[in-house]
Amino acid sequence: MDATGKLQAGLASLYPELAGATPDLLEHAESIILRVLNEGGEELQIALLEHYGQERVSEVARKRLHRLTNPTYRRWSNRLNLPPRSASVQRIQALWQP
Repeated sequence: MDATGKLQAGLASLYPELAGATPDLLEHAESIILRVLNEGGEELQIALLEHYGQERVSEVARKRLHRLTNPTYRRWSNRLNLPPRSASVQRIQALWQP
């Protein structure tokens, strides 16, 4: 299965609100990128990078930096060349964790 097929197959579990359907990969790219980075497993993240490319994933992560969880930010900050986040964002993110 190619990267696009792997990505589409893995998205259904990350979008339970769609009742088994998957979001459009072009129309909802930013949402998909953030959700896979934050909640997806390693194989799904690899498929994400192969489908969208590291430059696009990095662009979205930088644009919506405040939407990345603290663990996700720490894991991806070097690979995606993310800028530093303010301490207030880190505190707010920590409050969202169960």
